[in-house]
Amino acid sequence: MRELFDLKKDPKELTSVYGQPEYADVQKELEAEPERLRQELKVPEDKRPLPGEKKAKLAEGEGGQGGVNSSVQELVASMDPENTKELLP
Repeated sequence: MRELFDLKKDPKELTSVYGQPEYADVQKELEAEPERLRQELKVPEDKRPLPGEKKAKLAEGEGGQGGVNSSVQELVASMDPENTKELLP
């Protein structure tokens, strides 16, 4: 749930103005700020799935050859090859 408050008009934060057209520019600027900071500070993009997203994809068989097995293979393949040679088929 997202909220946005106009602290000058509503200092007690009783009424959210999120989604109201007159605050669209402020909302857009605030929503873009994390990405702007990530780039400015050279923080790599986080490509991890959101909570619950990975389980849904695995259940659907997404991620290569299908389901959990391919995810395990991807994990093993991302490890140091010298330590995992015997783990890969």
